[in-house]
Amino acid sequence: METGRAFDRIMIARARHHPEWAGKSVQQLADEAGRDPLDWACDALIEHDGAVDIVHHSMNEDDVRYVMAKEWVCIGSDSRANAPYGPLSFGKPHPRSYGTFPRVLGRYARDERVLGLEEALRKMTSLTASRPRVHDRGVVRTGAWADLVVFDPARVMDAATYEDPHRYPVGIEYVIVNGGVALEAGETARDRHGRFLRQGTDLGGR
Repeated sequence: METGRAFDRIMIARARHHPEWAGKSVQQLADEAGRDPLDWACDALIEHDGAVDIVHHSMNEDDVRYVMAKEWVCIGSDSRANAPYGPLSFGKPHPRSYGTFPRVLGRYARDERVLGLEEALRKMTSLTASRPRVHDRGVVRTGAWADLVVFDPARVMDAATYEDPHRYPVGIEYVIVNGGVALEAGETARDRHGRFLRQGTDLGGR
């Protein structure tokens, strides 16, 4: 019984050979196949050479709020690049792919007041950049790189869900990377202004 409940919390996000699996739990797919969920999962991984993306429902909301409020905790996302169109729209990725930062700004800072807006921004920018010692990033000052986001604090909110994850957030007007416009009025620009960064150095292209 305990094993079954664990597999019921593991959702398939992407499986290249079986796109119909996306959004279903391992337990559900194993039940449909009349198999043990562990055996089914092992065979699925073998078939895809280990490349099966999942969403694991394992976090507690009270813990999230508690940790988020700590002054030394950064806010970030480990999601890959996604888009609601083209090859990057494949599967049902975790909604954090589109909504991590707007969710913090809209839900946790504005609506629930788990932390202040300024503190939320610090955790997403200067605090995060300071950890790997990336210089001249995450701050607004003369000589720093112009990485800016223009948003409406009264409207900003994530829109992605587990059922419909490929949805852009609302309330974000512009994203500027290295001084170049990367997003305007909800549409991404063709030009790419980003650069790879290394710990302790600045490879912004100057």
